[in-house]
Amino acid sequence: MIGCNSVDVSIQPHENAEQLASLSYAVHAKVNAHRLAKNLSELKLDMRLSKIARGKSAAMAQGGEFGHAGFNVVRARQIEKIIPFRRTGENLAYNTNEADPAARAVKMWKESPSHLANMERPEYSITGIGVAKSVNGRIYFTQLFVRPKSVNAGEVRVFILAGQSNMEGQGVVDMDHPKYYNGGKGNLNSVMAANPDLYKHLKDPKGDWVVREDVFVRFRNKQEIMKGGLTIGFTGYGSDKSRHHIGPELQIGHQLGDAVDAPVLLIKTAWGGKSLYKDFRPPSAGGEVGEYYKRMHAEVKQALGNIDREFPTLAGRPIEISGFIWFQGWNDMFNQNALKEYEDNLVHLIKDVRKEYKKPKLPVIIGELGNGGPNAGKNMLSIRQAQKAAAGRKELGGNVKFISTTAFARPKEQSPNIGHGHHWFGNAESYFLIGDALGRGMVELIEE
Repeated sequence: MIGCNSVDVSIQPHENAEQLASLSYAVHAKVNAHRLAKNLSELKLDMRLSKIARGKSAAMAQGGEFGHAGFNVVRARQIEKIIPFRRTGENLAYNTNEADPAARAVKMWKESPSHLANMERPEYSITGIGVAKSVNGRIYFTQLFVRPKSVNAGEVRVFILAGQSNMEGQGVVDMDHPKYYNGGKGNLNSVMAANPDLYKHLKDPKGDWVVREDVFVRFRNKQEIMKGGLTIGFTGYGSDKSRHHIGPELQIGHQLGDAVDAPVLLIKTAWGGKSLYKDFRPPSAGGEVGEYYKRMHAEVKQALGNIDREFPTLAGRPIEISGFIWFQGWNDMFNQNALKEYEDNLVHLIKDVRKEYKKPKLPVIIGELGNGGPNAGKNMLSIRQAQKAAAGRKELGGNVKFISTTAFARPKEQSPNIGHGHHWFGNAESYFLIGDALGRGMVELIEE
């Protein structure tokens, strides 16, 4: 097999340099036109990156494998030497005997979710495009996408994650006992194997779990205060020595880390079996303030007070409370007064959290109680309707987004914990997709 390091990247006798350059510029123009139509910024063409892209296309044209093998090991490292990056991606295509090869390549990318995602990532700003032609006339395209590292060493962007056990995180990572975990169906290892492109950012080339150096998590559970770079395991069952679950924080953190040009700190404040009506009851709702409403703020205060000690790389930086993500609702289904008040109580919660941090327009995400999918009982539908209605209440002044999650429910037969419908049956794909949607929603709010 021919690799990019051994390939002859020079123009071959059967190739036409002018044609290849024209195709490269055509792809650049078509991808930028697509981005502009989506209200995204244009990508700047970098000829150094184009040389790397040319190497991959030439390798394929000269008999090498068509695919992304070696991207993280070879091309990403080549890119890093030129442009230190926070994120990078790659699109590949080939075609033969097309009247407009560039248009065909871009059309194919638009029809592929993973390739389209690269084209539409708002954080990408630089690209490189390389084209090569094989001796039999097949034309190969490689487009590289780069989000450079920011030189911004300023404030820490803090996001508060609050709720009950589903915010704690119940998605199974690797446990696969035939009796207790349904043979591993729906755990993170199995869903990653079934759809590697979607989850490829979670592991490094050696197969180890990625630990981000720009996104941090702090979560006090029953075992200890967990703190460190974003990775698996920051859940109710987790500890530094036992990481077998994920929650929404995993993909929330990846989405925010990819979008924010500053360090990100996620402070999780979640406890299982807690209601908004009683446990998280906010002051402006009247009655006795909930114990866990007070504990939520106490956790945030303690985390920020200890940031220099618990996260030394963030020491001395200014702090900015940047968002609040709420994922809760189960316990309020079983009390008629809680059901009746849920919408108003949620509005009170948002207003009081904003008041606490002196942020009247603090971005807020409300994650839907989506367990079981679209079909649900009367009480669950009532909570869902209340959550959606609260997000649109005029007195909040906007900057609140309701995120539907019902589409992320998976059958119990395809999940690790077949008896835990209240925990999405422990399905890791569900928790990953929930976190992805909540994170994307927050990115949209802070970019607006």
